[in-house]
Amino acid sequence: MKRSQPNPAYSLDIRDRNAQGAYSNSALFGLIFLCAAVWLIRDVTTKHPSLWAELKRGNFAALGQSLRSASRADIEPADAVPSYVREINGLLQRERFDLLASMATELRARHERIAGGDWKLAVFYQGLRPVQSLSQNEWQIHLAKLRRWSETQPRDVTPLIALGQNMAALSSGVQSAADLRGLPAAPREVLKEGLALVERALSLSGGAQAQDPHLYATMLELGRLQNLPLAQVTQWYKQGTAIEPYYFYLHSAYAAHLLPHWYGNAGQSESVLANAAAQLPDKKAAAVTYLLAASDLIARARREKPAYQFDPQVSLLTEGLEEAEQKYGGDLTLLNRAALAFSLTSHRAVTQQLFARIAGRSQPEIWGTQHAFNVAAGDAEQAANRSLWFGIDHKVLLMMGYALALLAARLWMKNYSRAVTNALTVTVLGVLLLDGQSELLNPWLYWVRDQIQALSDIIQ
Repeated sequence: MKRSQPNPAYSLDIRDRNAQGAYSNSALFGLIFLCAAVWLIRDVTTKHPSLWAELKRGNFAALGQSLRSASRADIEPADAVPSYVREINGLLQRERFDLLASMATELRARHERIAGGDWKLAVFYQGLRPVQSLSQNEWQIHLAKLRRWSETQPRDVTPLIALGQNMAALSSGVQSAADLRGLPAAPREVLKEGLALVERALSLSGGAQAQDPHLYATMLELGRLQNLPLAQVTQWYKQGTAIEPYYFYLHSAYAAHLLPHWYGNAGQSESVLANAAAQLPDKKAAAVTYLLAASDLIARARREKPAYQFDPQVSLLTEGLEEAEQKYGGDLTLLNRAALAFSLTSHRAVTQQLFARIAGRSQPEIWGTQHAFNVAAGDAEQAANRSLWFGIDHKVLLMMGYALALLAARLWMKNYSRAVTNALTVTVLGVLLLDGQSELLNPWLYWVRDQIQALSDIIQ
């Protein structure tokens, strides 16, 4: 029986198809890796701008060192605010009044920020408050130190502002306008004395001392605790923001005056912060100001009313966090502030990543209690798990849905659809990779970063 010979044209066609399929698959995986590389560069250089300069110069030794430093910073962010608070408080305990006065003068002139974006002047005044709970007798000793400072330097506004804010802190039990009606005479006198002291500071201020926005932030706090007319409070707010419009404590203090459990209506505080951000000329700095002011307001309100709900503008929070990390670094205080604000949004992936970076190191002045932090962290983890397993996140839904469509197309249409399906697959995966927010893909992308770090070590 004669054996049939294979058709040379048909065999050539099969080989061509196989070659085309192999080329198509190679192109597919090459494009996916390119998308991952673009996302990686965007992610790392956004958080650490110095890496981009080193990459452009081809300085691979410095790039490898910076990548390792960046990874360590992601794992264990700095904690600059409490360190500076302890430093200032130590100087106060040793009664180094001359040094403290010169530091305050320098901070007013330099408009300096600390790591994470907090104003160094505000953190300085935070250090002039007690760093731990005090008894009534210990409070009197603390206030006596500040009074001695004021007596030795009667023309300096710094101890007067510190006394005013400490007297406001003594009234921490007053948590709403209703509490003021039953306030005993002694705390009322303390608040009146505090307001008189900061008004005296206002009359004394001149030259560089007149440029102290924290003076007005303290007046806003005391005005809220004494139910002063809104017109007076608004005037102080405008005077303070005229000195430094990006001093976010002014915005949060004024917004706190308009909280529903104080003297405002629902949504009024949110409008104050949104309008303030809209009026600031530098939009990136405005987003940072909004993020920090919103988190400060939420922290204030949650200490008074734990069930308080805030509806932040997510776009401003996202832009503010990105800009703050790029400009001031991912300090632990910033991460705690951002986690508090994002925990009230539907951005599950961002919220969970923030809590992961915090790694349990909550800050009581932001969260109020460790329990509040634990509840928020647990809610974020549960929400992220629901998104991961049930596909709530729209990007994951898109990927899973298209994967099913791709499978069906190849089963029914076989090789005819290869070019179209591969192109669409690259498009979908490219969007996911460039966005960099998918819970399913992020672990793989960070693995790619580890390989690039290893490669940089070999190049050295």
